[in-house]
Amino acid sequence: MAQILRRAWDHALSLDDEKKEMEQFFNSFDIDALGGGRPSARMRYARCGPVVIGDITHDADVLVRPADSRSGYHVLVPLNGRVESRYLGGDIVLPRGTALLYRAEGAVSTRLGGGARVLNARFDLTHVHRMLESQVGEPVNEQILFSPVFDAGRGTSWTRLLLTIVDQLGLDDSVMLNPLVALPYAESLLQGLLLAADHPHRRLLDRRAEPARPGAVRIAIDLMEAGPDRPFTTSMLAAEAHVSVRTLQEGFRRHLGTSPMAYLRGVRLRRAHESLLAADPSRTTVASIARRWGFTHLGRFAAAYQAAYGRPPATTLRAPR
Repeated sequence: MAQILRRAWDHALSLDDEKKEMEQFFNSFDIDALGGGRPSARMRYARCGPVVIGDITHDADVLVRPADSRSGYHVLVPLNGRVESRYLGGDIVLPRGTALLYRAEGAVSTRLGGGARVLNARFDLTHVHRMLESQVGEPVNEQILFSPVFDAGRGTSWTRLLLTIVDQLGLDDSVMLNPLVALPYAESLLQGLLLAADHPHRRLLDRRAEPARPGAVRIAIDLMEAGPDRPFTTSMLAAEAHVSVRTLQEGFRRHLGTSPMAYLRGVRLRRAHESLLAADPSRTTVASIARRWGFTHLGRFAAAYQAAYGRPPATTLRAPR
C-alpha cells in the first residue's frame, strides 16, 4: 500500500535549506532573494501517491525559477499577498482565488511576495495522462495544453479541496495520513483539476458517457469485495475493468443506482461491522475501527452504521459475545 510521506518546518528555513528540502518533492529549481537580506521560509509538503501538495510562506520577496524541463504539471494557488509569474512569454498577476497552472516544459519564473501564503500541487505527468485517458477513453500521447490561469468560477471549489487536504496533512492525528483516505482525495484533486482548468480535451469530458456493461461492473465489485482494505480509486477500478472512469461510473449508476466509491464505502461499513462484533471492547474503540476502514468522520460513520444496522456502533462493540 502506498504511504503518505510528509515534511513540515514550523521554524524558519534559509533559502539554501528550502531548496535542498523542496527538491526531494519537486523538480530542481533556483530561488533568489529580491531586495537584499536573507529571507526565510516556513513550509510543509506531502506526497500522496502521484501527487505532491504543499504550503509555503516566505518572510520577504523571492524569485523562484523551476528547471525548464519538469516531470509533472504544477499548480500555484495564492491565498493572500502578491504573486506574479512570467510564463509562456507573458506576465501574470495572480489575485486571490485564482491559480497558475504550468506544464512540464517551458521557462517559468514566479515572484512570491513576502508574507504571501501559497499552496502548491504537482501532478506526475504520466499519471495525469493516464487519468485523462481513463476519463475520455482515448490515448493521450502529448502534453496537455492547459490554459495557465484557472477560471475563478470553476477553480474556487478545487482550491477549497486543496486547502482541506493541506490543512489535514498538517495534523499528526489526521485520518488523511491513512492511504485509504488520502489517495482517493488525491485522485479527486486531479479529477477536479481536469474539470476546473481549460484544455483541448474538455469537450470530451463534458459529453455524456455510455454506461459500462454488467461484466465490467462485476469486475469492480469483485475487486472491492476481495480487498476493501486496498486504497482503491475509481480510476484504479476502471483500469482493472478495462473501461473509462466515466463509463464505469455510469455503469454503476445504471445497474446499481450508486457510484463505485459509494459501493466501496458500503463494503467497508460491513467490514467495520464485522470488526466491531469480533473486537474486545476493553482494547478497541469505535474510532480506531472506523479509521482502520477509512471513515474520516466519526459522527458520519456512526450515522451510516445506525442506518444500516439499527443501532449505534458502540452498542455493537459492547454487546455480549
